[in-house]
Amino acid sequence: ATEIETVSDSFGRSFMRQSNAVWIISAGVVANEIASGAFVALPVNTEETRGPVGLTMRTDTAPSPAFIILLQTIREAARQGN
Repeated sequence: ATEIETVSDSFGRSFMRQSNAVWIISAGVVANEIASGAFVALPVNTEETRGPVGLTMRTDTAPSPAFIILLQTIREAARQGN
């Protein structure tokens, strides 16, 4: 079996339309395709993939003001989501 890893949703969509591949991706990324019937969600238990995620930051440079605002916004959204 051939495995392809990508972070490109446009590549994933294109590849899926041209093959019989299985794509493991967040449901929201392909919600429109599933709703239209272009893609089908398989009944696979993905419970183990649910959990906290994080940000990777450089330790050798100070974060920019824009990054600090982004980080604060993400943390606030995460608190509201819990």
